[in-house]
Amino acid sequence: IASMVAFEKGVTTRYALQELVYSKLRTSTRLTAQMTCSAIRKVAAAYKSMRSNGRRRPERPAKFSGNCMDLEGGSRGRDFRLYPERRIASISTVDGRKKLSYRCGDFQCSYLESPEWKVQAAKLLYKRRKKGCRYELHVQVVRQTPQRNNSDGVLGVDTGRRYLAVATAGENAHFFKAGYLKP
Repeated sequence: IASMVAFEKGVTTRYALQELVYSKLRTSTRLTAQMTCSAIRKVAAAYKSMRSNGRRRPERPAKFSGNCMDLEGGSRGRDFRLYPERRIASISTVDGRKKLSYRCGDFQCSYLESPEWKVQAAKLLYKRRKKGCRYELHVQVVRQTPQRNNSDGVLGVDTGRRYLAVATAGENAHFFKAGYLKP
């Protein structure tokens, strides 16, 4: 539904798309409010990416498979939560919250259990294999850096297309090229 509207109206911003389709998605699907916003965000990002990469307007609406679901966790979202000490993932579904056990290697679990690393987001993937089907949860973690109480200077960062970022503290500038990110 969201992809059809984005295609027909040429909308690539999530807020504009949300204004157009949120109510319809909520009444015509079983998606929760959070899931609806995530679906709209994913559709808008796909159309924005097509435009940013210089592609012509697609001939038909983009299609999205039901094999992948973006989940927001941590302080930003309520889609999922991990309990690493018990190896349980609590995931919001259209049928309510499901608590599922998971397996991961000791190395990966060390990141999930460490207070230095915080869970941010994840992708839930449905994979078909010769021996059956399974779900994979790809978790994104970020390292919490200690706050330094040093306010001697200002760091300026500018983002762009040619350079992913240009950072300076006043004297020297550091350029981070973006060429390898885009074709």
